Amino acid sequence: MPDIKTHIISPALHAIILTGGRSRRMGHDKAQIIYHNKPHYQYTADMVIPYVEQTYISVAHDNDTMEEAPYPHIKDSYQDIGPIGGILSALEYNTDVAWLTVACDLPYITADVIRQIISHRQKSKMATCYINPESKLPEPLLTVWEPKSYSIIKKYLGKSILSPKRILMDNDIELVKIKNTKALMNANDPMQKNKAMKDLGHS
Repeated sequence: MPDIKTHIISPALHAIILTGGRSRRMGHDKAQIIYHNKPHYQYTADMVIPYVEQTYISVAHDNDTMEEAPYPHIKDSYQDIGPIGGILSALEYNTDVAWLTVACDLPYITADVIRQIISHRQKSKMATCYINPESKLPEPLLTVWEPKSYSIIKKYLGKSILSPKRILMDNDIELVKIKNTKALMNANDPMQKNKAMKDLGHS
């Protein structure tokens, strides 16, 4: 399959790996868990890099350690409002490009999953995202957000609506049926992490 970057769709596509969460349920930083021989935020960023113009790491406003990450980073402009803060911070960083957001807690993610969402991108819509096969709802943390989504999200923020899933459900989006359903399974607590470790061949 040819490199998707050789067929640039305007506006250009950048990516941000969302690592700004508190990881309270996990008890330690989810971004640093090693499922595939390197911290998972690095593994995810390296996977995404071939398919976008630029890849960034989302860094919480008070996290100094992630600033040492070997990738450009975008510090959250918003405090303690969940993943929507990382999404908005990326959109504010460059309002002229679309942003592929990828959560750092997806141990089963593959390059095919990245290629599939990008290949189905509809720039005329507010966003392109997978539909979760279990909940039948949009999956907001593996989504292409077009530039027009910025003003829409800001309106929701003004109403104290902070759920990216709710924002997607309310607006004109492209829903994609994922081929690899396991790729949407995240690991937010030790039990889920241990299961993923076992599935991925760790003793």
